[in-house]
Amino acid sequence: MRLLFALKEAEGKPVSDSYGYQKVVASLLDESDQIVVIIDSNVGSYFIERVINRFAINLYESGNFTKIDDEEQWKTYQSFFNIAGIIPK
Repeated sequence: MRLLFALKEAEGKPVSDSYGYQKVVASLLDESDQIVVIIDSNVGSYFIERVINRFAINLYESGNFTKIDDEEQWKTYQSFFNIAGIIPK
């Protein structure tokens, strides 16, 4: 796994169709998968999701994210982002 970027919430990259409520604050590359952390300021939570097409023109759009179904894999990513100080425990 390689961290591509980590930003403060205020500097996060907006999810284009979220009306400003969601921002991508971190991204990592795991082999060919790009994984992102999305902070939702409307509900006060975060999501760890996989990018469907990392070469898409509109990369940060909700339709280009998918849920990580493998719980063990999700926990690995959560742990990685936690150790990096991006998300709380």
